[in-house]
Amino acid sequence: EDKSITLTQKGLIEKIISETKMEDCNPNYTPAAKEPLGIDPEGKPYEEDWEYSRIAGMLQYLSTNSRMDIAYAVSQIARFTHNPKKSHATAVKTIIRYLKGTKDKGTIIKLTPDDLSLDVWVDANFAGQYGVDHQDDPTSAKSRMGYVITLAGCPLVWKSSLIQEICLSSCQSEYTAISVALRTLIPIQRLLKEMAKEVGMTEEIRSTISSRVLEDNAAAHQLATQQRLSPRTRCYNCKLHHFWSHVRGSPHNNADENENGDSADLIILKIPTDIQHADFLTKGNPRDTFEKIHKLNMGW
Repeated sequence: EDKSITLTQKGLIEKIISETKMEDCNPNYTPAAKEPLGIDPEGKPYEEDWEYSRIAGMLQYLSTNSRMDIAYAVSQIARFTHNPKKSHATAVKTIIRYLKGTKDKGTIIKLTPDDLSLDVWVDANFAGQYGVDHQDDPTSAKSRMGYVITLAGCPLVWKSSLIQEICLSSCQSEYTAISVALRTLIPIQRLLKEMAKEVGMTEEIRSTISSRVLEDNAAAHQLATQQRLSPRTRCYNCKLHHFWSHVRGSPHNNADENENGDSADLIILKIPTDIQHADFLTKGNPRDTFEKIHKLNMGW
């Protein structure tokens, strides 16, 4: 009646709980600890009866389809399928305990007529593995990024992963996250424009196809919008500035000259951290923060 659809995968969650023999476990309120999960080279060996990689694979399938709220936690445990330790098994159990208490939940999609806005919420956690992984391990210097792409306010694509390159500042990690997210969003926006035209949508509806990039880091926002290089930021030029020609109002944007209308239409906005939808994709949050962010994304 309220024009909503709820995406759930209760059967898969029950299968995961059954295979790990955690039917009688106590549920918890968040899927990940505040402390990031590390390699733990000296940790106690893995002693569980269930196959770690199999459970990690099922959790990954769940996290990419209907349960964005476990994406960060699953991304962490998926790093260790080749050599899991007891601490990694504990992290898996933390996810399962969270799913035990929310197995009837999913992603609520509320249909919005005549709206094809395509937005992306982007966040990063600078050098979050530092002090967790050993300082001699390159992973200890890596940052984590996360983004959520929404269509008409409904989650469409989301991702949580370590940034492959080593970022030298919070600005670089946030700016890299923007660049990576837009490599996904720009082709989707082009496809959406083409589809809307081919199926005969009205010009009024097609005119709603534009995108906002929602970023909470002031330095990254300034670099993305002012588009001025300096000796400290010119190293980003080749790899990360690919989206400049798509930003509305940018001197690099030639959308008005493109007869095919395939140039992306982007606005980059600075938002407060407390409404950053991608925040729970980059770090473990306390319960109140976590519940606030997943309500913004998933509707409950």
